[in-house]
Amino acid sequence: MQAARVSALVALTFLPACHGHRRFAPDAGGASALVRRSAEADADVTAAPSDELVPGPLNAFGLPLPSASRERFGNADTKMFTVEAAMPRVMRYLERRLEMRYADIHPLAAVIHGAVVKEARTGLVIDVGVRDEGERTLVTIWNRTPPTQALGSEVTPEQGLRAAGIDPSTGRPLPSQNH
Repeated sequence: MQAARVSALVALTFLPACHGHRRFAPDAGGASALVRRSAEADADVTAAPSDELVPGPLNAFGLPLPSASRERFGNADTKMFTVEAAMPRVMRYLERRLEMRYADIHPLAAVIHGAVVKEARTGLVIDVGVRDEGERTLVTIWNRTPPTQALGSEVTPEQGLRAAGIDPSTGRPLPSQNH
């Protein structure tokens, strides 16, 4: 009887580890403690509102970054930030501030395509890359707003082809586009 109890406890201890879940060592409470601790770990994923990130002074293409952010890189079309918070908190922050068209979300990374900042009303279209780095998160933001034509200017078919890198007379790539 004692051997069956020990093997049951060993199975409960190592079974979650085999499936990629958190592993908890049972205490005097046995299996009920395992379930209680698992429920507490799941509660961490849906944090209380007091644990939410707040906007800080940094801004990228109309999107205010959380106060725990540091800029790592920036140019006219791309900005990278390190946010001193776990990825789920950063994703909740972004979900509240972006109107998303499409998002490809994985456990350790996500890419949000064609998003518009709700608060900015600038019409800028951005893509946002989010990568989990443990206790911090790397956020990359790309400006994907299409270039606008001057009002009232019409584009001829030849100009459109040249802008796309195609010679209108031959239909072949322009020499400058032929790498």
